[in-house]
Amino acid sequence: MTHIKLVVDFNLGPDHVDKLNELGAIKAKTTIEYGFNPWTGDDDLVRATLDEGCILLTRDRNTINERIYKPCTHGGVIIIENPHPFPETVFSYVKAFCQSGKRSLAEHCVTHLYEDKAIIHTHRGSETVQF
Repeated sequence: MTHIKLVVDFNLGPDHVDKLNELGAIKAKTTIEYGFNPWTGDDDLVRATLDEGCILLTRDRNTINERIYKPCTHGGVIIIENPHPFPETVFSYVKAFCQSGKRSLAEHCVTHLYEDKAIIHTHRGSETVQF
């Protein structure tokens, strides 16, 4: 099984990384562990997904989304769609997505991750995956 390599945005934090790494399918690190500081801009974080071969996990859907960062121009972005993304909640969303059989679609795409589904925006359009 191939691991998903995640860089976890500042707006989530180290508790999320610890919880996500409990999943065997995830290798998560904070943005700090990747060498960024809390003032690093979105452009630099998204660009780093290509350089580092990872996917950015964030809750920032206002400035990081498929309209601003087009699919196939980065390593991938997963946006957690929950107003209160506690580590356990994020863990359950990511676990359900990993078990859906569609996790490889997140590479180079923008994925909005909900409790019961994922909406994956590719360069060809969008696909909804129910859990």
